[in-house]
Amino acid sequence: MIELLESRVLLAASIRFAVIGDYGSGTSDEAAVAARVARWNPNLVITVGDNNYAQATFDDLDNNIGQYYHDFIYPYAGTFGQGSPDGVNRFFPSPGNHDWSTGSLQAYTDYFALPGNERYYTFTQGPVQFFAIDADPNEPDLGYVNATTFTARSREGRWLKSALAGSTAQWKIVYFHQAPFSSGRNHGSSPYMQWPFEAWGADAVFSGHDHDYERIIHKGFAYFVTGPGDADELAEAGFPATGTATPGTTVWTLTRCQKRMPQIPQTSAESIWTPSGEAVQERRWKDGRTRRETRGRKRENVNTAHQVSLRKKIASSRLAE
Repeated sequence: MIELLESRVLLAASIRFAVIGDYGSGTSDEAAVAARVARWNPNLVITVGDNNYAQATFDDLDNNIGQYYHDFIYPYAGTFGQGSPDGVNRFFPSPGNHDWSTGSLQAYTDYFALPGNERYYTFTQGPVQFFAIDADPNEPDLGYVNATTFTARSREGRWLKSALAGSTAQWKIVYFHQAPFSSGRNHGSSPYMQWPFEAWGADAVFSGHDHDYERIIHKGFAYFVTGPGDADELAEAGFPATGTATPGTTVWTLTRCQKRMPQIPQTSAESIWTPSGEAVQERRWKDGRTRRETRGRKRENVNTAHQVSLRKKIASSRLAE
């Protein structure tokens, strides 16, 4: 326990955080991803929505969130443990469409103790200031009209613009559920959330909704889609796209001496890279078929056995746990 606390002390010069999304299913797959996060022992966890796929009751949230992440939550009133061992909250979710499934976030805000109005808020850890946004159409301060109507001038948008302008942090990370840009065919891009994040001062945007992982560079600015945090499947993506696809979660380390956002996470469940270091996008189906896509190249079908061998070889040399 002492070693756990010592390794999670926040250093002024750096911060290590995990990003999970679309995870609240209460399955063995979620348990496996949560165990991986615990082994990485990040300073904190942020979520990009869909924290709970069940009914919006305290017990449902506890079964699908607290059961796996209670060691990061404080105060914790559930039944699976004592909560964060150092008495500091290190779990910062953002709501997704499944969290809004009943038309209310009451159970969600009752379960957590978050800053501000708990739907959208900001907090600072080390050299990073985080900005959690509620991008769901049910959010009363979003001013949602339809999927293509710009919402940056909403009350919530004005709040984010002002908060970013007032930030003195080395890093400014914005995160929410519905991805501004995504190659996923289940949901794809959300034009109503294509706010001028870079112009407002953000360094990167993390989102979920589509169950894959990819890095998209749009006009020089980095957007990350990361999910699902229960690792049950990878959703099919369109073509082209920039980045890699992986189930599970990612861990990032940011320091004061860094000048730009890293292109890849330090650790991920199954990041796939070619031996030359070129990023590829991979999609898998339950029958074992695999497709990889590289930007600007023709689609390529890849033998699953070769793909698994390549993953293991690269993971062993590039990913540390």
